[in-house]
Amino acid sequence: MGNPHSGEMLVFKASAGAGKTFALVREYLYLALRERNAFRHILAITFTNKAANEMKERIIGNLRELSQQDQYPETAANSYIRPWLMEQLGWDEERLNRQAQNTLSAILHHYSDLAVMTIDSFMQRILKSFASDLNIPINFDTDTDTESLYREAVELLISRAGQDRTITTILEKYLAQHIDSDKAWDISSSLLHFFSGRLHSDENTALFTSMETFSPEDFQQIEARCHKRAKFIEATIKETANRFVALCHEHLLSEEDFLDKKRSVYTQIKKCTQGKKELFIRPDNKNIRKALEGQFTSKRANKGGEKNDIVEHLAPELTRILTHLMELTEELQPQYLLIQSILKNLYPLSLLNEINKIARQIKQEKRLVYLSDFNREISRVVQHEAVPFIYERVGEWYHHLIIDEFQDTSLLQWHNLLPLVENTLSSGKKSIIAGDAKQAIYRWRSGNAKQFSDLPALPPEFNTPFDRERAQTIRRTYNESHLKNNYRSKKEIITFNNWFFEEARRYIPPAHQKSYEHHQQCYNEENAGGAVKVQFTSFGKEDREFYTQIEEAIKEALEEGRQYREMAILVRENAFAAAIAATLTEANLPVITADSLLLKDSQKVQFILSLIRCSMEPQNRVDALNVLFFLSEQNQTLNPVTDFKRLHFSRATTNPLWRFLQGHYPALGSDLERMTLYDLTEHLISTFIPPGERDAYLRYLLNEIFNFAKQNNHKEQFFTHWENRSSKASLETSEGIDAITISSIHKAKGLEYPVVILPLAQSRFRISNEKKICPVPEIIRDLTGEVSHFYFNLEKALENTPLNEVYQEERELSITDNINILYVAMTRASQSLYLLCQMSAPPKKTAGGAFKGGISELVEKVCTTHEAYDETQQQLLILPESPPRKPHPQQETASTAPSIRILDTQNRIACNNWHHAIALSSPTLGRAVEERRSARDTGLLIHRILSRITVSEELFSAVLQEVNSGNILPKEREAITKQIIQIVTHPELAPFYQEGCTILNEREILTPEGKTYRPDRVVLSPKRAVIIDYKTGEEKPSHKAQINEYGDLLHAIGYEVTKKILVYIQPAGNPKILYS
Repeated sequence: MGNPHSGEMLVFKASAGAGKTFALVREYLYLALRERNAFRHILAITFTNKAANEMKERIIGNLRELSQQDQYPETAANSYIRPWLMEQLGWDEERLNRQAQNTLSAILHHYSDLAVMTIDSFMQRILKSFASDLNIPINFDTDTDTESLYREAVELLISRAGQDRTITTILEKYLAQHIDSDKAWDISSSLLHFFSGRLHSDENTALFTSMETFSPEDFQQIEARCHKRAKFIEATIKETANRFVALCHEHLLSEEDFLDKKRSVYTQIKKCTQGKKELFIRPDNKNIRKALEGQFTSKRANKGGEKNDIVEHLAPELTRILTHLMELTEELQPQYLLIQSILKNLYPLSLLNEINKIARQIKQEKRLVYLSDFNREISRVVQHEAVPFIYERVGEWYHHLIIDEFQDTSLLQWHNLLPLVENTLSSGKKSIIAGDAKQAIYRWRSGNAKQFSDLPALPPEFNTPFDRERAQTIRRTYNESHLKNNYRSKKEIITFNNWFFEEARRYIPPAHQKSYEHHQQCYNEENAGGAVKVQFTSFGKEDREFYTQIEEAIKEALEEGRQYREMAILVRENAFAAAIAATLTEANLPVITADSLLLKDSQKVQFILSLIRCSMEPQNRVDALNVLFFLSEQNQTLNPVTDFKRLHFSRATTNPLWRFLQGHYPALGSDLERMTLYDLTEHLISTFIPPGERDAYLRYLLNEIFNFAKQNNHKEQFFTHWENRSSKASLETSEGIDAITISSIHKAKGLEYPVVILPLAQSRFRISNEKKICPVPEIIRDLTGEVSHFYFNLEKALENTPLNEVYQEERELSITDNINILYVAMTRASQSLYLLCQMSAPPKKTAGGAFKGGISELVEKVCTTHEAYDETQQQLLILPESPPRKPHPQQETASTAPSIRILDTQNRIACNNWHHAIALSSPTLGRAVEERRSARDTGLLIHRILSRITVSEELFSAVLQEVNSGNILPKEREAITKQIIQIVTHPELAPFYQEGCTILNEREILTPEGKTYRPDRVVLSPKRAVIIDYKTGEEKPSHKAQINEYGDLLHAIGYEVTKKILVYIQPAGNPKILYS
């Protein structure tokens, strides 16, 4: 029997947990089993490597189970897929077993022909095959890491500061603009953030092409024209407003003489005369509207009053001026707002243009081709050819096409794949597309869910004659199938989510409601026993209550028999994840976060990298000390402080650390300089790390070095690469770790957890894309010259401009983004779902208010209408009818007497048994929560380190001790070390950090009256003393009084105090020295 979908475009629209991958694999097996090598002619495209690997595993696993039915009689393959395949193919058991075995054998023998890959991998294959046809340079390298490309380009641009006068001026203005906006002064990071994803995004191609011939001077001319127009508008408005105010002053009128006094029309117009912030009156203001009708005073005002009579007498003239001001506002305000938006983005855009030119030059010099560039080249070919030549051979080879996660495709990707889809359909073959528009949460990566919702219609942007022919083919062969059953979650969770998103649909903008038309899911009545708890915190309560609720949710889950590894806390922002992790760690709860398994936080990785640095930099004292401290923990004969002094860096003619290590570790050898970076790393691991302790961190480090070495054989450049890569390189989380997962919602997509805790902190609604390239409106088109498109800030002010439609569209998309993110998060739970929500305002005030777009706001508006909502307890409970299962014995022990080991991943991680105890230490997480330490806290930290230093040689070990304890992040170490070096080597202080004197750090002095005093540092020589006191912040008279008191005490016990020195620790630069 033939498949009823054969020769059709089969579209699976699948909600969360509906078995989408199962359905795709089943269809794949049907296509692959018909002939022994049919699998070679099936192309399956996914959007992540993880999804591709999962599909491959399922294909091979199902084939194995189908071919060995007797060994796997009750698996899903034999229980569900087998009978379906037998019906569709018209085969008996024996034939299906035999063909499954043949297909499995063919795949295993020709595994490279199993074409299940990401869309980038597929495009890369085409790129390799058609490089010469597309005029791509010979021996090119493909790359996807645009961030590294633009980091290099930004650095090259900034290096021109001081040499190129125009670039210097623009950089200075951009920096000033950032400082005025209370943003970071680090313009390098700021530029990278601004450019991130923009230069290679689909929508920006036309803009960059149009600006190729533009110079920085051209942008300066645009700036000059914009400023000139803005000043003209300001002067025009102020001149008219001043006429109104002057007329009032001439007749001794003030705000007290007008309706609403401080909110009167007089007050508002006076503000127009005073500055840019409130330059324009608001036409919708009630007092403005009344004044336009001639009502300037209250109807109940004293009609016989002198001032009231004056106002009535002046009313016609005041109305005439106000009317003129209104007309000017309607005409000039849109121009002014657009000009201000252009000026905000002018400097970045000018720099962006230069960086784009530099990046293009880098790509040419290094023969790099980025897939994003190639995608645009394919799109150009696709637009102008019925059968694009780059697909001819591919289309002949691949008969069937499968595209997964279609809601995440961009317009450009869909346009490029469309000819392949049409080719399979026109040949009577099958194209299969699957996705869920409700789970479209990657719009920031150009994903376009609407093109999936609108199928079989194609996007209006596809408007070439060839596109219209392809659209007809799709309409003719289109067959849509909705996967309605939820196989993931318990009945209670499914019914709650069905209700919730049905209620939430009314808050979705009408243009995007189609995505939720089929959101209702079916369930197995017997699959009951789940629970949902929605808990609100009272309006105005502190955050502590919010975090307490998270801990209580964990405790409840433990009491119901759940293990830590079954729980996931899903959040939107990394900073919030770090704050939650810090709180839970302080409560002795084990957690795993995305950052907790970073390679750079492994002590062994730090040790190996320090060794490599020392091999390249013989005078590197910081890393040498790090190496000695690490080895001293393994080798008790080593003393890091003593051994460090014996290295004698200043007198060494060869590498002092290497010479020392060769004496203790003969296997190290001496011919290391000739080794490649990879070989050197392997050699160092085998020399210093015993076989049983070579953990996953080291294996992943080797992989990082291998990937670097493939593109760069200059090992001395590795650490520049590592500086950019270290914040991302990490282990993949092991499922064996018994710890609570704290993950972003985006990373949790596609996963499931028995228990999901979703803390929704109250936050203001924000537009997802804060900047957007738009056509320059005609009212200011004369200002921008040949630049037809510009970046505009998508903010509420655009409502009063011709770009209002763009702003409203982005606002609606952002609201839909938020609802989709909430959908993804709430559908991850299989057993229990906790929604913890901060209320935005007292319920009476928000109940009837308009929806502003926030996630927590949506949960509040929907859940407080549920019939089971308890207003007194501020909670909604949906509990299973059957009692919860009893706790596991080990969980009973854990819940009554917690004995949880907290393992510091930076200092003590042992990866051969890491899954038994991994979590984050409180100090390390505490630092992660607060990225920027205050100047005062830094000063106190330096103060503490100085208290451990007797002589200057002990500086590095004192700093390392703070690093190992988690009080200094690795990225802070160099800066803090430099600050301390500036103190202990300061010409006026250095003599007091040398050997030969008696040093007393923070030693107490007890007076006869029983009082105690503690100078920071006292340097004693026979009968003489020097007092040093460290201070942070501003100078105060009390500081001198205090150190003089110390001097009097030392004088009283027989010492001549020769110097009393106050050392003020500065946030940057040399310390400030004062003598008392």
